[in-house]
Amino acid sequence: MPEGLDANEVEAFDLFLPSIFRPRNEDGEVAGFELLPLNEVRSRLDMPHLFTVDAALVALRCLERHGVY
Repeated sequence: MPEGLDANEVEAFDLFLPSIFRPRNEDGEVAGFELLPLNEVRSRLDMPHLFTVDAALVALRCLERHGVY
């Protein structure tokens, strides 16, 4: 099947959690979790293939909302 456009909607929300919160990967959907300062997220967005396209867009919008990008 040739690659083409795929129209999807992604809803993202800012969720503020206590500093002691540690997420668990219980369904195998992600490779892992990291707690990063926003400036580190910004730096990592420049690294190719580190984020999926939709995850990169969500991270970018978060950085914009928080005045980091």
